[in-house]
Amino acid sequence: MANGLVQVLKRRLKSEDFVRVRSYARRIREIVGSYDRLRRFLGPVVLPMLWADEELRGAVALPNLRRLWINFDGFHGQALYPRMLMSPRVTSVVVEHTDRDTPGHELPWDNLAAVLVMAKSTLKCFAFETVYDNRVVSRYNSALDAAMISLPLFISLHNFDIHNFMISHAVLAHVARMPNIQSFSFGIKAPEAEQFLLTPAFAGDFPSLTELRIDAEGLDVVSRILERPGFGRLALLTVLRSKAVSGGSWDLEAFFKSLRDHQESPLTLKAIHILRVNASSSAPPRGQPLPLSYGALSYLFHFSQLSTLNITHELSLELSDEQFRALPEAWPRIRVLLLCADRRDVLLPSITFHAVLFFVCSCNELEVLKIQADATGFPSFAESGHIGTAPALRHLDMDTSPLDEPDEFATLLLMTCPALERLTYAKKYLRDLDYLSGVNRVYAKNWQRVSLRIKHMVSG
Repeated sequence: MANGLVQVLKRRLKSEDFVRVRSYARRIREIVGSYDRLRRFLGPVVLPMLWADEELRGAVALPNLRRLWINFDGFHGQALYPRMLMSPRVTSVVVEHTDRDTPGHELPWDNLAAVLVMAKSTLKCFAFETVYDNRVVSRYNSALDAAMISLPLFISLHNFDIHNFMISHAVLAHVARMPNIQSFSFGIKAPEAEQFLLTPAFAGDFPSLTELRIDAEGLDVVSRILERPGFGRLALLTVLRSKAVSGGSWDLEAFFKSLRDHQESPLTLKAIHILRVNASSSAPPRGQPLPLSYGALSYLFHFSQLSTLNITHELSLELSDEQFRALPEAWPRIRVLLLCADRRDVLLPSITFHAVLFFVCSCNELEVLKIQADATGFPSFAESGHIGTAPALRHLDMDTSPLDEPDEFATLLLMTCPALERLTYAKKYLRDLDYLSGVNRVYAKNWQRVSLRIKHMVSG
């Protein structure tokens, strides 16, 4: 019986049955997805029992396996199941952790390290996934540190994802020596970051790094880390602000200036994400919005190949129409621009929808836009003249933009954006209109009307 599923052999296995087992075993390239579903059929009970038979004893269970998704529970004891699956051809391993009750020092970190060593020359991707946020798993950090430092310098590892953990300065320094790391995701608390900054810097650190995802206490901490050797050739940068961290400076202008000053080439950086995560999906945002001015954005004009700028932290946009219209010239390859507005009751946005139309029609590659703009009283055709079309725009999110003429707006939008598939607006508030009051409730109803018309036109 395995995981509630009774498995019964109706007859004794014959030699020809094991020929079939070997044949099918050679065909399996991936074990991915939900571990709970997979292990019922090819799990830690069935597989060891089959390979205990003298017909298969000593053979590699799945000799052509490339990608493995496995639960951390399987590494307890003799770790028979992961040892059977870990062949010299495995290139990608995801370890899933679902046990929040076992103390960190009792988890099988040493077995995990020992099994991974079996694929040290071929392993290219390793990730530790968990359904819990990094506040829950923070109690595992010291045990994780010991396990990570005990690993050899994997010469083949390209992608390393332990974003649920707040690692120590020693682990960060250890990973810096891995010669082929291209993508690294991790979290670090301010004291450990300070300790890392005090360690000697080597010109050969992170020689291959191009993608970084970091959960840190403030953009100032991230800036100082990025000044170190090895962080100057990034193509993708993601900075998280999660519940596990607090404090620090979140000055966007200073951060963007530091990026401009310390990235080695203006042509390399293509995507920047600054994300506020683990926030409630129903409650209004907390804390003060981050000011985002044209001066702050101008430091990013240095990166002419920028294709994605995504800021989900609430922003106080300090942009005029003229300044917003200048962005397409600075970023001719922009595909995704997401700027999350401050959702409290404030004055009308400084950007008008007329400027938004000019922007989308000036960006030939733009596919997704999120912006708060004033869509009340926009000018007529006689006043504005021909604007053009946005050939690639598929998704427009107008956030909490005010709107007073939904039918006219929908018509103009459909004429201007022929590829539009989705129009969204303040989803978390539209679940319950009674939550809104006054004019905001009217705006929400107007956006619902526009959204339904867009859906009708697209589906028709």
